[in-house]
Amino acid sequence: MKQFISSMLVLLSLSSVNAYAGGSYTGKLQPFFYSNTLYLIPVESTILNKPVCASRKYVRLPDATGEAAFDAKYALILSAWFAKQELVITGTGSCTSEGDEIIKSILPK
Repeated sequence: MKQFISSMLVLLSLSSVNAYAGGSYTGKLQPFFYSNTLYLIPVESTILNKPVCASRKYVRLPDATGEAAFDAKYALILSAWFAKQELVITGTGSCTSEGDEIIKSILPK
């Protein structure tokens, strides 16, 4: 019985990890604005678990110009780009209608 319960816990934990299914982008990411939206181009980056809906090579920071969280993320992205430092970006697993994965979190490497 103990073995069965531990097996079920392992299966549940694995299924919850797979349910997230967001992409992971590690490396240098070039920022650029277009139509009031911030896009990132993975340059010299390792891309893992890219969702099927992400048909383009860009990742996108959700439109939130003026919000403190957006400004902080943009400052981190821009300073890392100019300092030639790598970032670790995770996606939400969902995409825009254009086929860009939406960014969930940004961390310095």
